[in-house]
Amino acid sequence: MPSVHLRLVTALAATALAASLTAPASATAGEASVRRAVPGTYKMKPSKGQLSFKVTRKGTYMKHWKALLLTRCGGYPSPITYQWLWYDFPTTKIKRSGWVRRTWKKDDFRMKLRVKFVGKRAKRGYTAYSGPGQCVAVRKWTARRVGK
Repeated sequence: MPSVHLRLVTALAATALAASLTAPASATAGEASVRRAVPGTYKMKPSKGQLSFKVTRKGTYMKHWKALLLTRCGGYPSPITYQWLWYDFPTTKIKRSGWVRRTWKKDDFRMKLRVKFVGKRAKRGYTAYSGPGQCVAVRKWTARRVGK
């Protein structure tokens, strides 16, 4: 009886090994294939707003990020005011997975930036600013590579 059990276990192991050898590498690793950020200038559609940045030659850093965001300032007891203000963000490393998640803090403000790079697109972008005078700016965005 033990020999039948041993043959069954050996057959199952051989089947599993054959299936793993014929499956694509990304399926065996349990993760989707990752496309690195393509170097160049990225911009948002002009109808959606003004945002641009550059990805370095090897696709490893995002730099010169700037955006025009609607900023809300004030609150009780002062009236709330809205202004369009330009914001920038320091050079940031792009992880191998394509994600950028960074918080930039100074004494009087905090700014968060999150974005996922997939090839020539920057998807699921999110920017949040909070600063003095109860000023807040939040924006979700996407961008595409422009030019050659």
